[in-house]
Amino acid sequence: MGFRVVDAGKGTARLTMELREEFRNPGRVAHGGVLASFLDTALAAAVITTLRKDERCATIQLDLHFLRPAIDGPLVASTRVTRRTRRFAFVAGEVTDTRGAPLLRGQGIWFVGDHLAGTKPRAAGP
Repeated sequence: MGFRVVDAGKGTARLTMELREEFRNPGRVAHGGVLASFLDTALAAAVITTLRKDERCATIQLDLHFLRPAIDGPLVASTRVTRRTRRFAFVAGEVTDTRGAPLLRGQGIWFVGDHLAGTKPRAAGP
């Protein structure tokens, strides 16, 4: 979808995206699903900066609040991990337009583990 990480640090991430023609709905504004996917990806990027090499993560809850339509790009998503436990990461962020006006705010919970469904778990032992 053309999302680009422009900055990532311990528990934070900033991504950009161009608002391409195919991302617009018939009303000529960004489709909500595109914005949701953009923020979900940016939130995950912040979580990933907190993982050990043997850990993976997956979204288990995502709450979104659409504030205004996205008309022009590029768009920016800024995210941060607000709390991290051994098995969960809590993260929040927003998508803004070129003027910095908020378009979408969201928060979510990510499961963190050394194996997820469909992946091979680590061998037990020392």
